[in-house]
Amino acid sequence: MLNFDQIELWYISLKVTSSELQKLELLLAKEEKARADRFKFDIHRHHFIAARANLRIILSHYLSLPSQEIEFSYSPKGKPFLNDYQNLEFNLSHSQDLAVCAVTENSVLGIDLEYFSSNQRDSEKIQNIAERFLSKTESEIIQASASKSKIFYKIWTAKEAYLKATGCGLGKLEEVSTLWENGEIIGIAVNQVPLDWMIYQLIDSHDYIISVASPVTKAIAFQANLK
Repeated sequence: MLNFDQIELWYISLKVTSSELQKLELLLAKEEKARADRFKFDIHRHHFIAARANLRIILSHYLSLPSQEIEFSYSPKGKPFLNDYQNLEFNLSHSQDLAVCAVTENSVLGIDLEYFSSNQRDSEKIQNIAERFLSKTESEIIQASASKSKIFYKIWTAKEAYLKATGCGLGKLEEVSTLWENGEIIGIAVNQVPLDWMIYQLIDSHDYIISVASPVTKAIAFQANLK
């Protein structure tokens, strides 16, 4: 059972064996299997199956329903939600071989996960992307940093987590900017108007950055890792 003032995070390993993948695929709905089959490369198909099936397993923990009986609906931008359990909010993100799921009650939330590299060539590419898609202030913060990749993904994940929470999609990316204090992101502004949203950021030991966005202040609680 969730505490009202918590956001629970679940880590999901996307490295699964063939036999594990077959079992996970049995949990998916017909529409999800068709979506998996549209991926060109097997690794992307396998990651989708592992992430989506484990999302079902996680939600079944809260709903006391068999995983395969959970029914999703979708917003116009493709954000999944539960028609019959609208007080339960969840969001999923994955990068490389890891996925993370955030779950809470009675408030919207969004989560984004990205792997960052300290490779110098990647840093040069990131600066070019920042100058194209991020604000002038954000680009300057990245340029002044010794770890350009890390700072870029802190900004990117914060903005994407907010856009996922609101269901707006990346088309609104350039309208969103990050608010900083003492070298850390503390919030979000839209069209330069600060919002009363919280941004939680975590960096794990394997160079993954996680950002969670929510309009309600809540504590972060960690649940078991899943495979």
